[in-house]
Amino acid sequence: MSFDSCEMALLLDEYVTGLGIDVLLYTMGTDPILEGDKLKGVFLRNKSGEQAVLADMVIDCTGDGDIAARAGAPFRIGRENDGVFQPMTMMFKIGGLRPDYERDDLRSWYDALIERMPEKEILAEIPYDNPALITLPRRGEALIQWTHVKRCLGTDAEQLTAATFEGRRQVRRALECFKLVRDKLGDVYLLDLPAVIGVRETRRITGEYIISEEDVKNGVRQPDAVCRVHFGVDIHEPEQTRQTCWKHPGFDIPLRSLIPLKVENLMTAGRCISGSFAAHAAYRVTGDCLRMGEAAGSAAVAAIRAGQSIRSYAARRL
Repeated sequence: MSFDSCEMALLLDEYVTGLGIDVLLYTMGTDPILEGDKLKGVFLRNKSGEQAVLADMVIDCTGDGDIAARAGAPFRIGRENDGVFQPMTMMFKIGGLRPDYERDDLRSWYDALIERMPEKEILAEIPYDNPALITLPRRGEALIQWTHVKRCLGTDAEQLTAATFEGRRQVRRALECFKLVRDKLGDVYLLDLPAVIGVRETRRITGEYIISEEDVKNGVRQPDAVCRVHFGVDIHEPEQTRQTCWKHPGFDIPLRSLIPLKVENLMTAGRCISGSFAAHAAYRVTGDCLRMGEAAGSAAVAAIRAGQSIRSYAARRL
């Protein structure tokens, strides 16, 4: 399933303006405003300079848990045994795809490429052997998920910059490879690069409940569930060229996993919530992150209206 990103941007603009939501674009939350262990708001920085926004509740949806971590909430990064994390991907858009290219054909072009070029040579340039060509609604356009940038952490500015340059280098190499399978793809060309590189994994903020690998395997249901995850575990291996995927019966994300330890008036939503390495590899996708954000907002409003902390509110739901 794919969608037109331009149309999606316009649609989301209509939603937020129609609902009267206050939005600040080109703005980054930089630091928490703390009073003891209570979060009172967040410092922002944008073209207007630095501003302080006070709030009864802060929901960290940065993906990296920036505000939560800087407020003192504990977190983990990577696999439990060695801390190694999933690689980044510089997805890119191509045009000129053959009009008769099969919509569900993700990788026959790659198999043809291997027949015409030594696989070791390909992997030396782009270290991932399970790429995907995802056709888009507009005729002749597709997204390519192929590049892999390993051992660069998305919470480190220098590493993130280096990863971006490396990802773009791999894109250029991919375009050269496409020429060898012109009969499969057509005369494709680079149409667009992403505004930011795709970061799969950084901090997982430790919360009142940590979603375990056993929870995933056993399809555990939670009394305070905010959504149920059905997307399979999808691990882009940190040190190998392969991808590890396995299915599960579906598992719940509890509200408690959105409530960090050691900091009050704070919630998280998205891939930075409290879970294991394997669980994160299933719930980090867009659909689940959207549902977490909606649930966090609803819970925050309910707790504030009830005059309770989010921790007390969550305990009552149990």
